[in-house]
Amino acid sequence: MKGSDTDIITLLNDIHIIEEYTNTNGSNIFVMRTCDTRPGFTQLELCSSYEYTDVWCKKIGQQFFLSSSKMKQTLMSLNKNNVVCTLNTIHGPCISTRNKTHDFTVGIKCRSFIQQAQEWVSRNRRWPTEALKKIIIDSGPTCTNILTPKQVLVNTLELLKRKHDRFILSFIFNTLCRNIGTRFTYQYVTQCENKLHYQILKEILPFVIMGVRSDAVSGWNYLATYYYCVRKYSVSLKITDYVLSKIKKGKQEKLYYSEDKFTIDYLPRRCNETDLSAIYIDNAMEPNDFKRNSFLIPDEMKHEVKYKGYIQKPPIVYTLFLRFISLLKSKKTQKCLDSLNDMKSFIETNKYIGNHVMKAECYTLLGIACYLKCDLTEAGNCHMKALALDGSNQFKYLKMIDYIRKEYET
Repeated sequence: MKGSDTDIITLLNDIHIIEEYTNTNGSNIFVMRTCDTRPGFTQLELCSSYEYTDVWCKKIGQQFFLSSSKMKQTLMSLNKNNVVCTLNTIHGPCISTRNKTHDFTVGIKCRSFIQQAQEWVSRNRRWPTEALKKIIIDSGPTCTNILTPKQVLVNTLELLKRKHDRFILSFIFNTLCRNIGTRFTYQYVTQCENKLHYQILKEILPFVIMGVRSDAVSGWNYLATYYYCVRKYSVSLKITDYVLSKIKKGKQEKLYYSEDKFTIDYLPRRCNETDLSAIYIDNAMEPNDFKRNSFLIPDEMKHEVKYKGYIQKPPIVYTLFLRFISLLKSKKTQKCLDSLNDMKSFIETNKYIGNHVMKAECYTLLGIACYLKCDLTEAGNCHMKALALDGSNQFKYLKMIDYIRKEYET
């Protein structure tokens, strides 16, 4: 949204917080000290052994306390070579990009309801629902790690029945469905006998279908990927054709991607359109992301995902790749070659791709497509272009490309 930024928090699971000091033989334990602090703040005093005392802590008198300033300085130092998102500015409790588009901070979890949090139980609110609140209270602060997808969806559906904040809740719900669909692992889906295997596939599909309403393109891509992974290539092709119809000449919709700021001011005028959720879903798109071991990954991309662990692809380029491999599996030779050429041409336009790192991801994908067509020379050229674009990690990238090349050449 216009004027918004991206906030990222990483949880440090190796630090343990307690409210009152107790004799313990554990390590990495800090006790809360609130007597000399402002309301809502605490000092964290080390009361056990801790491996990173010199790096993260500050000595006051004879005691060591976790130092937020030292943590921020250390995190900035670790991030100094990140060309995608350079966090080099201290912004309150966060480290941020110079233009304040991204804020990053770390969080530490206290595994019990502290005194200051007791008021949360009786506070009037719209969210979470009473059912979800009861789960949180009964299970403690770590309960959001054990909620099943069904529990999350039931509570979100309760919220969607209300008129307040319908756009935000609808967006969260659909994105949640999309993400749940991608979190089913390949091992979980394929480890069972045939009957149970098909039952699990039926469990995944509703989440993926509901996820198509998360944005204009990437949700549809996951649905096409699902059908590709279950070998229904004709269905996958129909979905990719629908997605690509959004950018065909003469039918092009107003689409916004990734870092482009999405605002109603830039959208086509719609005389009767007042539903912000519908406008966003029809016009905005996010990258398609793939995590190692997910079931929703085409076999042709598994070598890359296995090596990197996690990747993102610009959505339209991924649609073109998915169309290419679906045509290849369907043995439609001429259409397959045409699709490969479409993919090459689109990457060169730089449209809906983003920064240079994302373009490197596109050339990696194009190189894989060329390997599949046994054009090793062109595949090598694509990967060299990817290497030149992602120059910050040349050695690692070269190893990854070599890994893919060996897999396909053997």
